[in-house]
Amino acid sequence: QFEWPNITDPNGIDRDFIAYPGTCVPHDAHGDTVPSDHVSAHGWKKKHSITYYDKPYPAKIPVNYHVGCMGLPPASHDFVDSIPPMPTGGNLDNKRIGIGTTMYYPIEVAGGLLSMGDAHVAQGDSELDGTGIETSITGDFKVTLIKKADFVLWQEQLDFP
Repeated sequence: QFEWPNITDPNGIDRDFIAYPGTCVPHDAHGDTVPSDHVSAHGWKKKHSITYYDKPYPAKIPVNYHVGCMGLPPASHDFVDSIPPMPTGGNLDNKRIGIGTTMYYPIEVAGGLLSMGDAHVAQGDSELDGTGIETSITGDFKVTLIKKADFVLWQEQLDFP
């Protein structure tokens, strides 16, 4: 854990906050960790050294495996940003989308192209603080294609995942 530093982004904007589409922190060497210079080489700078906390507050966090980013690409003529959620899914970061959850996504492109990733062991409601407890997972997922002709009334009314 570390205290958030005041940093300057590559455009010269001073930040004391996390900003979309991302904020990179140029970390200092700490303990056995020697960070690369990739972040500072891209223009991220800080005025002072970072304060690290080697003895954080002890906490027990319940395990709640879930996939933070899941969905299908929208029909688009341009590139698509995967950070904001869309009706076709995306970076939903919802801790309730875990084991046993059913999600419905509209298919807008040929082949569907289902994608999922950004797995978490746990997180709060969204990644409001910028992160969850990230992990890799291996799981069994059931994918069912429901043709529009087979929709029941409530499925025809869905306009979100």
